[in-house]
Amino acid sequence: FSDRLTIFLLHFAFFLNNFKNEDNKKKLQEIYDFVFRQLELSIREIGYGDQSINKKMKDYINLFHSSEITSELKVEVDKSIQNLFLNNSIQLKDIFNHSEKPISLNEFLSKCKKQSVVIAVSNFNQSKTISDSYFTFQYTIQVTLNSTTTSHTLTQKVYFFPGEKQFGTTKKNVWQLKLGEF
Repeated sequence: FSDRLTIFLLHFAFFLNNFKNEDNKKKLQEIYDFVFRQLELSIREIGYGDQSINKKMKDYINLFHSSEITSELKVEVDKSIQNLFLNNSIQLKDIFNHSEKPISLNEFLSKCKKQSVVIAVSNFNQSKTISDSYFTFQYTIQVTLNSTTTSHTLTQKVYFFPGEKQFGTTKKNVWQLKLGEF
C-alpha cells in the first residue's frame, strides 16, 4: 500500500505543479482536499486507529510537500518499481542504445537515473495468450531521450497468483499481479 501511495503522491505533486495558476487555484485546492480526505478514509478502512492515522497522515503530507526528492524517496521509488516485477532478473529492451540485446531491470533503472528520459505508455491490448498463471499484454511505449522520441511496441507476460495481504489487523486473500518477461 505505501509503495503505491508514494508513487501516487509523487505523480499528484507533479499534477498540481503543472496545473497551478490563479484560474485553477480553487479547483486544485478542492482536488487536494478530496485526495487527502480519501487517503485518510482508506487508512481507517485498513484498520489503523486514530493515533496511527495521525502519524501516517503526517508522514504522507510531509512526503508530499518535500521540496526535493530525498534519497529515501528515491530508494522507495526504486523498491516500488522492482516490486512490480516478478523478479529482478527480468530482461528489458535497451531503449538507451537501440540494441536488440536486453538489459537487466537494475541496469535499466540505473540508466534512467543517469539520463533525462521520459516514458509514456499507451495502446494497451490483451493478447490471446492466457494460461493458468499468466497472460500476455501488448502496449506501446514512447521514449523521449535527449529530445528524441522513439516508439516501441512490446508484448509482456503478466503473472497472477493468489497471495495473502495484511491490511492493518486484517489478513485477506488477494490476487497479485507481477510483470514478467518481454
